[in-house]
Amino acid sequence: VALIETALACALLYAIGTESVAGLFPTRTADLLRAIGIGSRFDSIGRGVIDLRDLTYYGSLILFFLALNTVILESKRWSAGASTRSMRDATKIGVALTAANLLILNLWLAPVQRARVDLTARHEYTVSKTTKDMLQSLSAPLILRGYFSERVHPKLAPLVELIKDMMREYAASSDGRVIVEFVDPHTDKDAEKEANEAYGIKSQQFQMDSHVEQGVLNSYFSILVKYGDQHEVLGFGDLIEVQQTKTDVDVRLKGLEYDLTKTIKKVAYGFQTLESMFADIKTPLEVTAYITPKTLPPNFKDAPDRIKKVLEEVSN
Repeated sequence: VALIETALACALLYAIGTESVAGLFPTRTADLLRAIGIGSRFDSIGRGVIDLRDLTYYGSLILFFLALNTVILESKRWSAGASTRSMRDATKIGVALTAANLLILNLWLAPVQRARVDLTARHEYTVSKTTKDMLQSLSAPLILRGYFSERVHPKLAPLVELIKDMMREYAASSDGRVIVEFVDPHTDKDAEKEANEAYGIKSQQFQMDSHVEQGVLNSYFSILVKYGDQHEVLGFGDLIEVQQTKTDVDVRLKGLEYDLTKTIKKVAYGFQTLESMFADIKTPLEVTAYITPKTLPPNFKDAPDRIKKVLEEVSN
């Protein structure tokens, strides 16, 4: 009975973090489920990145269930009388406090992204000092948004995880200046409409030809880099290099860090905050608005007041 219950508990903790389950929920809920899942928590460790948050998570599970196991074994010796009620209540409270403290510890460590060690041979998940210096020099928040479908070509699925890890590393190296988001437009129609209309991001067609599945698969595979009013998109052709071999097709990333850093630099130089723009003005700036309020269309009647309000805010 203990073996079966343990297997079921482990299976449940593993299943809630898988894409089959987490992908059924909105982005924030899905991220929470992945953070709870024991399988999804092991992804970064499996790729050679040791994260303090993952070690703390597994340590917390071990401590909680050891404490629970100790209480259950000790309860076999308890009587049901009033003489042991205080001891029973104190033990239960102790377990509850242990669980609460472990939960608080994990929540406290959740925003800490830099407590990680890259043990891969070529430090594939560690950005260079040049990139770190550029990220930390940003004066406004920069958005890195990955548009990836849950179902992609089997050869691309491992590369999606590599890209996500690198994007998270950018966020960890920026001291909060880079915001990383992941969106599956196939599950969010509003996000798909925004991607298509505002940024020109379209799905890519991939030919599926295997013993399991044949046909055409439409998947999103793009990264949006947005800084202020400037944005650039890295699509499939910008990220992936495909080479035909004698027996198969070799699919690999081109130069992910180089492409991301170059694109971030491009949008950063193309955008100026109001403070930096006005700092470059050496002589007084005069704005003259020529407006005929009486002949304005009805939907523009409040335009003069809006313009005046904006100019007053800018002048201050």
